Amino acid sequence: TLLHSLPQMLFISLPLLALLLKLLYRRRKEFYYVNHAIFSVHLYIFVFIAMLFLFSLNELNVGLHWGILSFIAGIMYVVIFFYQYKAMRNFYEQRRAKTITKFLLLNLMFLFVLLIVFALFIFFSLFKI
Repeated sequence: TLLHSLPQMLFISLPLLALLLKLLYRRRKEFYYVNHAIFSVHLYIFVFIAMLFLFSLNELNVGLHWGILSFIAGIMYVVIFFYQYKAMRNFYEQRRAKTITKFLLLNLMFLFVLLIVFALFIFFSLFKI
């Protein structure tokens, strides 16, 4: 039941990510909530494509047992975060230090939000059983 709730959880977390971006960049008046939402959709699309690649690598690794596939999967996780940093730097056009600080804050806050959303979905999935 919880696994089937994953798309709903991701659907709910998308506007929350945009809200966190709006809070982080509240001094930049040229960005509205919609701009942050479009950026969030862009980032989610990349993450979904990367997750498809990662799930494929993991399934391939189950059948072949090649250690290099685990190494490539580890690199892909780093690439996802690097892409997020580069996308934030390109979209918001700020210096490296500010972007790194906001990148770390965003990921920390979003982890906290995802934990809350995940706990709520676990709670509600218990009632579906």
